Amino acid sequence: MRSKWGQNFLVSPGVCRRIVDALNPDPAARVFEVGPGKGALTEHLLPRVGDLTVVELDTHLADTLKARWGYHAHFHVANRDFLEWDFPSNSIGPVQFIGNLPYSAAAAIVQKVLTWDGWDRAVFMVQKEVAERMIAAPGGKNWGLLALSVQSRARGRVLFHVPAGAF
Repeated sequence: MRSKWGQNFLVSPGVCRRIVDALNPDPAARVFEVGPGKGALTEHLLPRVGDLTVVELDTHLADTLKARWGYHAHFHVANRDFLEWDFPSNSIGPVQFIGNLPYSAAAAIVQKVLTWDGWDRAVFMVQKEVAERMIAAPGGKNWGLLALSVQSRARGRVLFHVPAGAF
């Protein structure tokens, strides 16, 4: 199912587990989930992290997430546009990011995370074309600002491909 912002929601628990496993959440880390949607990744993250903040633009989805998991003391919802959201200034310990990013905002979200010095690890599911632009070789047809940004600040790589049936 697609949201009004072009997000395709994950429905495959197996794929969600693989994405969370790829992050290998540090129980001492603050984890930020970008665009949790209906909480498919959230459900697998909550038992594995000490502090989880989800940043969700859609008010209805943010309210649904609060109703579902708001009783967890280590769960927080920021009903904001991630691109306009201020990173916390009081981050103690490692900071990790995760998310199933919409095509229309993926590059901007990745760029925002890359420019912040406070993060330790990030795992983002993006459309194949965006991933190819992130890991493009210098001088290749997909080489550009996104590849340069990712490769100068991180070790970008494709972990696995997700079939259309997972959405």
